[in-house]
Amino acid sequence: MPAPAQERARIIALTRVTPPDRAGLSHWSARELAKYPKRIESISVFWHSIARI
Repeated sequence: MPAPAQERARIIALTRVTPPDRAGLSHWSARELAKYPKRIESISVFWHSIARI
């Protein structure tokens, strides 16, 4: 099932910024990008959905 447009837009926005220092990352991976919004904003997206986005 595709992610709602608002969630897709948020994921795309996150890919355009460097991960926050507290994440301990130099860049986003699909798996890390899936974990981050779930912890911070309660957006739950599977990593393979992020890879497609």
